[in-house]
Amino acid sequence: MPWQELPITGDPYRNVDESELDQISPLAQDGYIDELGYMQKRPGMALITDLGTNATIDGLYWWEQLNILLIVSNGRTWKMTDSAGTKVEITGDLLTAGTPVRFAVNGTTMTMANGGRMVTTDGTTVTTYIADADAPVVVSHVAYLDGYTIANQVGTQRFWWSDNLSPLSWNASSQAQAQGSPDFITALHVGWREILIAGTDSLEVWYDDGVSPFSRLNGGFVERGIGAIYSIQQVGTNWMWLDEKRRFVKLDNRTPTIVSFPFNKELQAMNAVTDGVSSMMEIDGLPLYVISFPSAHRTFAYNYAKDSWQDWGYWNTMTASYGSFKGSTYAFARSWNQHIVGDSGTGKVYRMSRSLFTDADTPIRTVRRTGFISHGTMMHKFSREVRIRVKRGAGNAAVANPQMAVRWRNDGGAWGNEHYLSLGRVGENEYVARLFRTGRYRVRQWEFIHTDDSDFILVGAQENVEMSTR
Repeated sequence: MPWQELPITGDPYRNVDESELDQISPLAQDGYIDELGYMQKRPGMALITDLGTNATIDGLYWWEQLNILLIVSNGRTWKMTDSAGTKVEITGDLLTAGTPVRFAVNGTTMTMANGGRMVTTDGTTVTTYIADADAPVVVSHVAYLDGYTIANQVGTQRFWWSDNLSPLSWNASSQAQAQGSPDFITALHVGWREILIAGTDSLEVWYDDGVSPFSRLNGGFVERGIGAIYSIQQVGTNWMWLDEKRRFVKLDNRTPTIVSFPFNKELQAMNAVTDGVSSMMEIDGLPLYVISFPSAHRTFAYNYAKDSWQDWGYWNTMTASYGSFKGSTYAFARSWNQHIVGDSGTGKVYRMSRSLFTDADTPIRTVRRTGFISHGTMMHKFSREVRIRVKRGAGNAAVANPQMAVRWRNDGGAWGNEHYLSLGRVGENEYVARLFRTGRYRVRQWEFIHTDDSDFILVGAQENVEMSTR
């Protein structure tokens, strides 16, 4: 049994204890699995602007008609007018601080809501509360469809809509009730010219019937609730959310299909999930559903094109531990060709790209971990050599000779010391890094770790193993 593959390709699986895994990897941290099954470092971030609020960025929205980025933090609203981060505060009435913002625009008027009164702006003058006494006053979600601004009233089964083409004008009779189940409406979204109305125990799909103007779609009642009201996103051609049983589901032809099976155990073990906040990102061709749970300090990234899950996070160099990913919100600034994320606690705004290799100068700690490898036998093995195929020649102006750390533990014991291998200076393109004589074991777990300010692509590894006679 001279050369054996180490299982560091393919999707990670975390639904059982790691000790049960042999030929399956349990962890892909701060990376993503590409189309060939290889591990690549996740996109990094660079600072664009700092709002000075020292608070979460609660909302980002690319306003295409005005070519500006709206930013909400600590209840206040800014517009960013260029890719360099030039910003101007739009003063006036405030949103609720510390709660995700939902946006609805009719082209000239933006309506925003996050748990209190709806706030509007034209992007140039002040922000103002909707003054019409018939408008709902405790609103968590707003959306736009066919000229109507649509809003829920928190703590009820009812949703309202504005007068057509007039988001500032509302009528007390312009409302309807989601009656399929007695649960309250907790989220409301528009997609594919349909309205998804979500409650704690059920979902309903409504549409513009041209008369009422809105009716529930025939067959549009789903007996599946929502466990995190800010988890709903349009994912490909489906809706996706965290359900009331802590499972991620996609609504496929009105049928909810569970997609989080490899991570269900992790979700069940978390103390709280109701604070989950999601974004849809498509960075460098990666179609990603990213959701963070602030109280659990966890972030999961789902590549819906590959049906693949990974862990994302923020590496705290002081505590040597992971927190949740820094990006609390996301928007794509189309004309600037920039992917923008808002910080989860500092009032800072970043651009995000695969050509950036740190989180605003904080290391990204990318880790790939194997299961407990036995090579098909519980006999002792002697590891003569390990060959690791990685992207080489990764040196750059920031770090001339980037390193990869490798460590292992034998038979369920403690992790050993890290052994460092060069990823190569610029022009050093030999694809294989090598380790020699790494000891004796029955089962062994490996970790491959990268923290330098450089690219990292882990393709595969082989181990030269000699069997013992006992």
